[in-house]
Amino acid sequence: RSQVKLSQDKAQQRSERWQNIAISACEQSGRNHLPVIHVPQALESWLTQLSSPKRLMLHPQATLSLSTIDYQQGESVVFAVGPEGGFSEEEKNKLLRHQFIPLALGPRILRTESAGLAALACAELLWGDF
Repeated sequence: RSQVKLSQDKAQQRSERWQNIAISACEQSGRNHLPVIHVPQALESWLTQLSSPKRLMLHPQATLSLSTIDYQQGESVVFAVGPEGGFSEEEKNKLLRHQFIPLALGPRILRTESAGLAALACAELLWGDF
């Protein structure tokens, strides 16, 4: 399991870069809803700021899939994607205590940088623009 520590400046720069990539992707695809990309932060801090009622945690051993999730059009959705090596037991328990639903995207273990994109692509396929 890797843990990357970013300085606040680097984290802000990366967040801005990711947001610019999201803007370009939305322009290219004709999507008129821009996903929000936040600055990386500690899990506990992030969990206390969440307002989305639909909370999904990607977990390779989960028994549920995205197609089993009850989604209402226009509902806000949050995906928690773990670091390389997955969430620690403590992190999983924190997410579960904050009403995250564990789900798997299939039998393969995905890289951290592609798991979030795969989740968004699957959600787009199942739910349309969300």
